[in-house]
Amino acid sequence: MAKILIVADLDSSRQLVDILKQERHLIETDGRIESALGSLNRSQFDVIILRRDFSTIPTESICRDFRSACPSSAILMLADLPNLDDLECALDSGADDYLVCSDDPRELRARVRALARRYSYAGVSMAASTLTNQSASICN
Repeated sequence: MAKILIVADLDSSRQLVDILKQERHLIETDGRIESALGSLNRSQFDVIILRRDFSTIPTESICRDFRSACPSSAILMLADLPNLDDLECALDSGADDYLVCSDDPRELRARVRALARRYSYAGVSMAASTLTNQSASICN
């Protein structure tokens, strides 16, 4: 079980929570980047999922700010459309992974487990979860 912060608009947050709660993760959501950064001062997260497409703030700034505020958390950037420039910028600026939304939630769950497991081996909390099957869309 991982402690996850989802930073996304309300509809996206609901979909992501529905997908990830099956694995018994502890999930918090925030619809504003600025307040989400503030919450990092009060709590530590294993994985931070940043929904790229709802913010007008440049990817580079978002990733650097979150990486600086929470160096021990894994950061997964989630985007609606494939964009190689944005992917490269996100990974170079501090994101650990970048995922383009798909109709199959298994990839998101698998990547969250992998990120949480990787950070667990580095001394951060998280026990690997089991994969469950459900056909729901990651992003719509």
